[in-house]
Amino acid sequence: MKSRKFLGVIITTIVVVMILTANHILGLRIGEKVTGILAPVAVVISTTGQQISTFFGNIAHIGTLQTENKELSNKLDSALTEIARLTEAKKENDSLRADLGFKQNSSLSLVPGEVAYFDPGLRDGITVKVSDSAGIKVGSVVTAQGYLIGRVATIDGKNIRVLLITDSTSSIPVTLESKDISGIAKGKIGNGLTMERVPQSDNVVKDDIVITSGLGGDVPKGLILGKVSEVQKVSGSIFQGVVLQPLIQFTSIERVMIAR
Repeated sequence: MKSRKFLGVIITTIVVVMILTANHILGLRIGEKVTGILAPVAVVISTTGQQISTFFGNIAHIGTLQTENKELSNKLDSALTEIARLTEAKKENDSLRADLGFKQNSSLSLVPGEVAYFDPGLRDGITVKVSDSAGIKVGSVVTAQGYLIGRVATIDGKNIRVLLITDSTSSIPVTLESKDISGIAKGKIGNGLTMERVPQSDNVVKDDIVITSGLGGDVPKGLILGKVSEVQKVSGSIFQGVVLQPLIQFTSIERVMIAR
């Protein structure tokens, strides 16, 4: 329907042009007579022309907006990429500072290693690669950013398998920092960690820092495992339930320090 109307306008325009041309060549005075008749047509033609002009103008404007939008989108992507890079660089820098500070303040002889992957052969374990495994023994403590994360399970050349403190077979004597309260930190299935054999009468509160006690001689004294996240008073038991929270996210560990 719209195409037919548009075709009619074009035909009318051609007729008007022919009449005006004939009037000029033949000297006919018909221009004045048809002016009133064709005035509405002229309005239609003018309006249609304006609409066409506006239509193509809008198309050009949309094209410009699309170009600008694409440029802004590219700039935003670049900015987000840079932010991600800087965030990762800061994370790595903080981790290195923590490892360096722990090494300088510790009496342990430490070997740096890089986490290769989480080991499915251990319920809660990781495999670490070192440049030199000399002096490393099964049972040697493994730290990350100054926190105890596990002990050496096996040694295969430069590949070290580490049993994390959250493994259900892990058991480490611990104590609360600045308190004469001791217990055993044991791993639980599902990356859990608890402090067992703590009498109901002991004053354990949330956020107490848990460190190795050094009892037994297998693990050095004073290494931080985590903090108390929950205290459960168990009715009818002489011990209370103490849930611990590691102070480091094991899945995000990239580097470790191994004692030798």
